[in-house]
Amino acid sequence: MIKYLLYFLCFLQIASIDDDQNKSKINTTVDLVIKEVNLFDSEHKIIVPNQCILISKDKIVDIIESSDLEKSMELNAERFKESKFIEGKERLVVPGFIDTHVHLRQMLDISRGTGPEFIDDSYRKLLAQNCLNHGTTTIIDMGQPEEWMEVCLNWQKNPSPLYPSNYLVGGAIISDFKWNKNPAQHHTVVSGAKEAAKKIKKYAKYGVKYLKLYWKLSPDDMALIIGEAKKHQFILNAHVDQNIVEIPEAMEMGVSNFEHFFTVTPSILNYDTHWDLMNLTYGLPNMSNHIDDFSAAMVFFFKYIQEKPELESKLFKLFDDMAVEGVSISTAVHVLAGAANKTEFFSSFSYYPIREEVFLPKYSEKQKEQLQEAFDHMMNYMKIAHEKGVQIRIGTDNREAGKSVLSEIKLFVDSGFLLEEALQFATWNGALAMNLQESIGSLKKDKAADLIIFDKSPFDDLSNLDGPKTIIKGGEVYERIKVFKDEALAYIAAKKFDKLLQAVDENKNNLEAFELIDLVYYCFHSGHIETGIALANKTEEMFEDFKGVVYYEKVINWLAYDYLAKDEKEKALKLLKLNVAMFPKSENAAKNLREIIN
Repeated sequence: MIKYLLYFLCFLQIASIDDDQNKSKINTTVDLVIKEVNLFDSEHKIIVPNQCILISKDKIVDIIESSDLEKSMELNAERFKESKFIEGKERLVVPGFIDTHVHLRQMLDISRGTGPEFIDDSYRKLLAQNCLNHGTTTIIDMGQPEEWMEVCLNWQKNPSPLYPSNYLVGGAIISDFKWNKNPAQHHTVVSGAKEAAKKIKKYAKYGVKYLKLYWKLSPDDMALIIGEAKKHQFILNAHVDQNIVEIPEAMEMGVSNFEHFFTVTPSILNYDTHWDLMNLTYGLPNMSNHIDDFSAAMVFFFKYIQEKPELESKLFKLFDDMAVEGVSISTAVHVLAGAANKTEFFSSFSYYPIREEVFLPKYSEKQKEQLQEAFDHMMNYMKIAHEKGVQIRIGTDNREAGKSVLSEIKLFVDSGFLLEEALQFATWNGALAMNLQESIGSLKKDKAADLIIFDKSPFDDLSNLDGPKTIIKGGEVYERIKVFKDEALAYIAAKKFDKLLQAVDENKNNLEAFELIDLVYYCFHSGHIETGIALANKTEEMFEDFKGVVYYEKVINWLAYDYLAKDEKEKALKLLKLNVAMFPKSENAAKNLREIIN
């Protein structure tokens, strides 16, 4: 009996060994092996040392200890036959970054709030340049013109290792308010329950999974839209910051994600009352139409709150309620830091008027110092919100999206957050808000092979965030796309316009029309009218599909009158004459030119 028992125990031991060996076998071909790396676990905010990441096609098929790689390769020789290897050398690997608030339209603006009337597949390259070049592998376009949706939905349905994964919300939905006579290009107006229901059903049929509810929605319209959206299981995102609908009210309706941390302020105070009081408290100038004035005011409200205990208590109560409801809120930290002159490079909500630093000409030096203090208060409140359980996710909302993700991570660390926390905001929290945590946001078996390998760890030196890195998108090593504009702007700054035109000719096989159109309007805005016209001519010569669609009469007219306001009549005349030449049938173009000449 004892002999048979020994045989049985021996059998169990052998079976256990066989089972362990079977578990170590890889059932799919391994295309890429990333050896001996330190892996950032974004769910738990820890670093797991000495790991090997095994990738098949666009998925991670396993993550194993480096010491187990040789054994696994012996057991699965055929599976590793065609494998490529990246020597990790104990470098840090993090999941690809997720930006939950970008606008392609914002990246393509040729003037204030004005983008092209149509786009084609070539525009996808811009998302790669602005986002994937810097390690952002997934984005949500938080409001695009509806005429672009067919093209952008095709990108969403056909992911590629050459571009970031791009998710849509359709247009940002607003009510048909009588006072809002000129809706933005990326806003979608709904009038009443029937139209709202029709729009939601249309988006659902398109395959849109997310909705953007903008502050220009009435409470009744928002409730109707949310009710219809729930039937189709949309994930709701709301930007509510003008006391029409506030965060607590939107939470009660069922909103789970909010846009921009600065939108917490109108949920605890009324702008109609407190805006003037805030300006009076700090002696701030009356706000102009300039976006930098708005950004500065949004920052100043946090200093105002910090100095009023009754408002601060209301803010903490709001954080508690948001944490209980499990909602998330995006950041836009870089933009507001730019307004406070706290960033390494400047980028705002709006690129136009063109500037390289914040434009606050009426602010005194003392007010600028107070603005920086206010930014510090805002970041401290964000830290308190995070500690209370509010989910922070990165959403940059500006033209320089990819660079701004890196900037925001650094701004968080500079403000007292741990780097582990900031990296979680940029990865895992974004995936949770998008309900994509099963496929992105962390590095695990069966998840997307979207990741970043830093040459030098940002945990050793935060500046390494901007340093050399290997970006893996969809299981393939991503080759950064050259941004021709960087070279072009250097020539323009040096007034080497012949060199610029020569560079266009030399790079014509690698350029897209949108890159040249961007430069055309940069030149128009910055006073180099003849160079802009020369670039426009080259665009039409190089891209037949863009003949007749480079010039925008309305934009050129705006620019001309901007120059007139600055007493630069010669530049204004050049633009008005251009409009007449390009739009000979336009009565308005001819009338405007006559008025200036006379």
